[in-house]
Amino acid sequence: MPSVLADAPTLSGYKLVLGWSHALSGVVHGHPRLQDGHEVVTSQLFYLDPQLGLARTMNRWYRLGRSGRGGH
Repeated sequence: MPSVLADAPTLSGYKLVLGWSHALSGVVHGHPRLQDGHEVVTSQLFYLDPQLGLARTMNRWYRLGRSGRGGH
């Protein structure tokens, strides 16, 4: 798992959002196609572990910074 997360983008100020499916919104850094510092909404969320600081969406793994709701 560490090798998968080594190149994973970071999502800070994240929060859980619900549209057609669960996703995360937050400020991204290190994404291969999105500019650093932009607020984004991820693809469908499949796995979220704030204590380990990681999330899996349909398209990629994310390393999690602080949540937007304080705490994580």
